[in-house]
Amino acid sequence: MSKSAEGIVAGEVSLRACRNTGDAERLFHGRGRCFPGAEGLCADWYEPLLFITLYEEKFEALAAPAIAAARESLGQRIGCVMMQRRYLDGSPSEVIEGKLPVQPRALEAGLFYLLRPGEAQNIGFFGDMSKGRALVRERADKKRVLNLFSYTCSFSVSALAGGAEKVVNLDMNRGALIAGRENHLINGLEPRRASFLAHDLFKSFSKLRKLAPFDLIIADPPTSQG
Repeated sequence: MSKSAEGIVAGEVSLRACRNTGDAERLFHGRGRCFPGAEGLCADWYEPLLFITLYEEKFEALAAPAIAAARESLGQRIGCVMMQRRYLDGSPSEVIEGKLPVQPRALEAGLFYLLRPGEAQNIGFFGDMSKGRALVRERADKKRVLNLFSYTCSFSVSALAGGAEKVVNLDMNRGALIAGRENHLINGLEPRRASFLAHDLFKSFSKLRKLAPFDLIIADPPTSQG
């Protein structure tokens, strides 16, 4: 791995970490392909958890400068460093420093989201969608919202926090929807204002028509579903 790539990673992580005030944040987004030579690394901050994701073995050398830069800026705020290797079967995660919190959570704009590090391929929250959640919260007041491919329903939480009248969450993954319901509960949001449907979108248009109309539709599908 080139020294220039290591420097890019360290510089970006340091820049973001030094100005972090406690919210969850994507400290480095290699998957966005804005940093040549570092496309296979992501670094996420969920205080006190630093979560490093590697997508290819050749990017292993970038983990150390990312962790060092975060440690320099965040210091004792880091209570645990965890690394996930997506390129291995099962996408295993391991704690490489400190101790994992009993119930790790992401805090963003005053809202909490439960995390599941090590339990599945995805941790339960996508830090790179923070601007999308902010936009939904800004525009959701008094609206009926349809949240497609809802996963753990972070968009729903944001919409209801922004004053949405009702949110319908649809996802094939029942486990993700259960986690989504928990995300609503820990934020004190009224359960009656959200529904959680474990359906395949492409086989459920008739069900959605019965629930229509909607003022705001969110569609953030995983790559495997288009």
